[in-house]
Amino acid sequence: MKVRLLVLMGLLITATSARGAQPPALPDDVSLAVGETLLLVADVRRAALGSGRVVSFATPERGQLLLFGEAPGETTAELWLSDGTQHHLRIRVRERDLGNRLAEVQQLLDGVEGVTARVSGRYVVLEGSRAGARERARAAEVAALYPGEVLDFVGDVDWETMVQMQVRVVEVRRDQLGKLGLRWDQDAQGPRVTATAGGGNGGLSVRSSLFSELSSRIDLLQQEGLAFTLAEPVLSSRSGDAARFVSGGEIPIPVTDGLGATDVQYKEYGLILQVRPHAGRDGTIHAEIDLELSQIDPSVRVGDFPGFIKRQTSTAFNVADGETVAIAGLLMRESSRDRAAVPGLGAMPVAGALFRSRRRQQRETELLVLISPRRYDAGIPAAMAPVRQQEMVERAGEILREEAGRD
Repeated sequence: MKVRLLVLMGLLITATSARGAQPPALPDDVSLAVGETLLLVADVRRAALGSGRVVSFATPERGQLLLFGEAPGETTAELWLSDGTQHHLRIRVRERDLGNRLAEVQQLLDGVEGVTARVSGRYVVLEGSRAGARERARAAEVAALYPGEVLDFVGDVDWETMVQMQVRVVEVRRDQLGKLGLRWDQDAQGPRVTATAGGGNGGLSVRSSLFSELSSRIDLLQQEGLAFTLAEPVLSSRSGDAARFVSGGEIPIPVTDGLGATDVQYKEYGLILQVRPHAGRDGTIHAEIDLELSQIDPSVRVGDFPGFIKRQTSTAFNVADGETVAIAGLLMRESSRDRAAVPGLGAMPVAGALFRSRRRQQRETELLVLISPRRYDAGIPAAMAPVRQQEMVERAGEILREEAGRD
């Protein structure tokens, strides 16, 4: 009797456990958005879908059915389970809510100039016709985070902000700098000049209205032989790119390598100016300047090759659009001695000093560079608009053909 009771209890526990292990009942209706997945627990032996364009399915493991929303619409599915039963399932696929996705994309693109995001049909589209290289790279990274949802239509044409720099390089006698209205700032280290006119508070920059006045004063000094303009170029470059100006020549210098082969390298000399401007969104222009002024020195030679006298400086500064920067401090000192005498009489002892003359000259000049940068926003010409539209149409066609191929 006890044995029978134990057997009955064991059967009851086994049946209870079996009922607890049964999978949950399949629903009759399910709903999901385009791009979403839904996992159903069902031991499906065979399935038939009404429309494979609306939804697709897969069985990753035994006892699981994975639905994937492909396109908006409704369809049905017939499921044959392993226990011999058949289940009818109605599936609704709705449009996905792109509002949240658009907000995420816009947040990722915060601070990226020239790139906008908007919803177009079932996609978030990135557009931009004046985006720079860095902005295009950022847009591509964002689009890669949402494959099949975010389309990158940012233009491939690089229309960077342009910076035009009016430059004047002048060599002035150092004792004449005061006539230009410039003085050394004794409280600061390094070459720093301030404007005594215009009420400036010191620093490297002076107002753009003074550029013409300074040029006029330099012209007056040139007429008196106290200043000399070495170069007056107008350089333009894209923001972030370098503009280079060379006024001089090249001297060939043979170079022998370790194997004994001889090659010729050319050494530049003269005035070499390179400026790399960066235009900020707040109107500030940051620029890096490399300036070199060199000349051949025949008094110093190594073999048949002369040496060079070189003055060089590298600096970086921030300046507002339209202001002028003055860079100075490159000095040059030249000394000369002249001796003249009356032939024959100048060689006489004692009295010959009356027929001789000696003169010593010392000349000290300073290199002054005036730079006035201005920012210009470049736009796409009207003639490029049809080309840009055709590129967008072709890109959209490629995406549609890729989706048709997957179906």
